[in-house]
Amino acid sequence: MTALAAEGFRATPEIPLWVWAFTLVTLTAGIVSAIKGRYGWLAVGLFLLGLPWLVSSFLLAKPGSAWATALYGPEKLSRAQRRASRRLPRVRA
Repeated sequence: MTALAAEGFRATPEIPLWVWAFTLVTLTAGIVSAIKGRYGWLAVGLFLLGLPWLVSSFLLAKPGSAWATALYGPEKLSRAQRRASRRLPRVRA
């Protein structure tokens, strides 16, 4: 053990800065996606390293989401409602 310590052995490996930056950006995008009501994108992002979260964080929020009600004005909210009405209706069993 003393030989390893003399050679500069570190008990904790260093994590590169780009890993910290990528983690911070993707988790932030994931939180934004959840607040915007984009739960499908959130689920897909769990399996694809969070990359879909980056895409969905730039999409328009769903009309009833916390993001839309808190941050959208009347014009942008009506745009989100028009966009949501164009989607196919959900099938209920």
